Amino acid sequence: ETIARPMAGKKFVFASASKLGGSADLKTDPAPFWEAVISFDANGDGRLQRKEMTGHFTFPFRPQLPPGHPGYGLPLPKDPAKRKKRLDGMFSWMDKNRDGFWDKDEFIANLTIGRGKPLLVAVKPGGSGNVTDSHLGWEFNKGIPEVPSPILHEDRVYMISNGGVLTCVDASKGEMIYRRRLEGRGQYVSSPVVAGNDLILASEEGLVSIIRTGDEFKAIGRYDLGETIEVTPALGKDTLFLRSKNFLWAFGKPGS
Repeated sequence: ETIARPMAGKKFVFASASKLGGSADLKTDPAPFWEAVISFDANGDGRLQRKEMTGHFTFPFRPQLPPGHPGYGLPLPKDPAKRKKRLDGMFSWMDKNRDGFWDKDEFIANLTIGRGKPLLVAVKPGGSGNVTDSHLGWEFNKGIPEVPSPILHEDRVYMISNGGVLTCVDASKGEMIYRRRLEGRGQYVSSPVVAGNDLILASEEGLVSIIRTGDEFKAIGRYDLGETIEVTPALGKDTLFLRSKNFLWAFGKPGS
């Protein structure tokens, strides 16, 4: 699933694509999906019954989003009869042992999320036709964003994926330098930018994180704007511009 824009470096052109549905890794962590499902466990027994599939319940695709968000899960019909039929089929499909419950082990064993392979590739410029074998420098398959574009800075590629996972990759070798989870979690739609030696990342929930670039992860600041951010920040000469749902923000040094 390709959304991000390519980048050009000194040796390679870089392009990325997540798995269909937005999964960032080859092997999907099932825990967030189970946590999303079991949040509807009304009686608190640690299992899910069909009668507990109420309200905004649906099968989660992006569990870092709140239930009811348009991108959270499988769309369901608005018609009550059709909605009931869809939920009945969903419950029956996952309840393999037909005991009337979804439990954690059963859910995880039968969970299948996304098709394809998430990847960041480094391709040597030039060539014609199929250059997969001759021009592929390297391939990396972890932490690939669904929407935000990666950013290249001083021979390092930085990527921010849903859940607030920041991955730094050596642009020459395709090897991971570090992978850390930010305080700003949830979904990421805006792409990161670099100002000086600082990486600026904004979550959809409105938490802006400032990370020092380099081989070591170093968080130097965070700011909660309290509003949705779905647009990539813009840089002026001495000013950082951020557009949230209701405001345009400008940050800079006093007097600039």
